[in-house]
Amino acid sequence: MHRKAKSLLAASANNPGWVVVHDSERDHYELPVALAEVGALERFVTDWYTPLDRTFWQYLAGTSLGKSTFGISKRFRPDLPSRLTADNKLGFGAGYLRRKLLQRPFLDEVMGGHMGRAAASIANRRGCHLLAASYSAATAFQALRPGLKRVLFQVHPHPRFLRSLYRSTMEKDPDYAGLANEAEATVSELELANWEQESALADHILCASNFTRRSLEGVGIAAEKISVVPYGVQTQMFEFGRPSGDGPLKVLFVGQKVARKGLRTLLRVWKQLQPANAHLVLAGGHVRDESVLHGFEDQFIETPRISNAELVRLFQQADLFVLPSLAEGFGHVYLEALSCGVPIVCTANGGGADIVSHGENGWVIPAADPAALADCLSWALSHRHYLREMREPARALAENYSWSRFREGIREVLLPAAAAATRKHSFSPFDETTSEPAVAIKSSA
Repeated sequence: MHRKAKSLLAASANNPGWVVVHDSERDHYELPVALAEVGALERFVTDWYTPLDRTFWQYLAGTSLGKSTFGISKRFRPDLPSRLTADNKLGFGAGYLRRKLLQRPFLDEVMGGHMGRAAASIANRRGCHLLAASYSAATAFQALRPGLKRVLFQVHPHPRFLRSLYRSTMEKDPDYAGLANEAEATVSELELANWEQESALADHILCASNFTRRSLEGVGIAAEKISVVPYGVQTQMFEFGRPSGDGPLKVLFVGQKVARKGLRTLLRVWKQLQPANAHLVLAGGHVRDESVLHGFEDQFIETPRISNAELVRLFQQADLFVLPSLAEGFGHVYLEALSCGVPIVCTANGGGADIVSHGENGWVIPAADPAALADCLSWALSHRHYLREMREPARALAENYSWSRFREGIREVLLPAAAAATRKHSFSPFDETTSEPAVAIKSSA
């Protein structure tokens, strides 16, 4: 399931209390839920969590105001009760308005600092260990008192590694000029050094792919300090399907329209191949870099922001999914495609490479390699019958990667004794009679 950690965190079984901190609805709250399921979550600290287990908020979420904001109904899980959470709705709301009305940045660093200090305060007071997601962990780790464990979940590859990768790739290939807009390429050395503190201060680091692990090792972090736990997919939502009829072969790309995703290289290869009776469909993605698409506007069909149901239908009607990213922390969309029965083309620089059996349920090619991508696409486009034979193996692969497996992997690292117990017993994760009310983060602004 994951690369085994050494016994660094074995003592956690004797004191199972944990505080988890990250922003947004990252991975739909799988990290705090992993600990809440075994009663080991002291508090989850975030920017905004909607207490939909309370009547007023249930009503508000159903109003036009609730439906028109940033998706408050998504910022809740029934298995993560609001009494186990702490947030700063006032600070989040002020930042949201600043961005919308004044077109100014959201000031993630400031908000992350608030969350980090609040999480460390709770952990220090309760004597709990701390699990923090990257880009919001440095302040929390700095404020945590000695003797408590600092564990980092490295969402993206290491920022210093990414800066080096982006610069070297831009020098070699003009199709990747848009990498200059990536955060790791644009921040100052001071900000980059602050991000690097997260992995330096961490006692242990969790990540979702071996590519992320290699990025950490590439900047000098010891291998025994890192555990790899691959992400999961909701197979009940992303249902298996098959393309209908014998219309044009459909190749699908889902993601942000940015250089990092390898999209311009894909478009250039597609134009060179000029495949007959085939369509390239670009779907989703709330970020769009027009320079990536420039000159190839007639090469694709675009379906912009779409619902989950529409995304599932696109997957089910696709013959092949292609996401030739230069760098991914994992790439949830690979598992989503596989779960719908779509064979994938991925690169070695992401989580797809860890799970795909080359030629059986997909292909793994080198990143930023137009020739390799062209060879792979050319073969696939002329072997449609084989693509359809790969659909059931693709689905079977996805079924091995559930979110419950991901949560168990997190517990095996943080709570080895508790993880063993969950494999033998079923239990109720919450005791309503012993819980404390949710703690609110006081904004210093």
